[in-house]
Amino acid sequence: MLGGHLPVARRGLWGALKTFNQVRLHVAAAAVGTALAIVEYVGEHRKGAAGLGLVSARVGAGRELVYEAAARLDRDPGRVYLSSGAKLGAVRMAVETGRWAARVMGPGGLLEHPLLEKWTRDVCAFEFMDGTSNVQRLHVERGYRTGDADA
Repeated sequence: MLGGHLPVARRGLWGALKTFNQVRLHVAAAAVGTALAIVEYVGEHRKGAAGLGLVSARVGAGRELVYEAAARLDRDPGRVYLSSGAKLGAVRMAVETGRWAARVMGPGGLLEHPLLEKWTRDVCAFEFMDGTSNVQRLHVERGYRTGDADA
């Protein structure tokens, strides 16, 4: 039987939960990648756009958070709070990046740049992949409450 060598607590549902924890990081990485594409696109089409440096730094911070969450999840698959935190932060950052891009490109900017318009819609969809932000907040809170969360 599959998983027969594992303790009872690590069989069955544990495999599904482990997969969800990994998929959560994939969603966070997709959000960071889309935000990075938005920043690069705006940088190419609006040289010296207001706030470009700040938004770029936020995207970089989101990328580092996803890297750190992935490394910790590799070390201990049972600690889910950081992958939930990474998804929360990355999705929020990506949505804010999309809104920033729409402001910087000006009225009608998304109509003139359909790829940018698509990306600003796509980042909103990440919210609903692998649990909404409220579900992720519950995971983070549980990790904090049980003492599993660290600095």
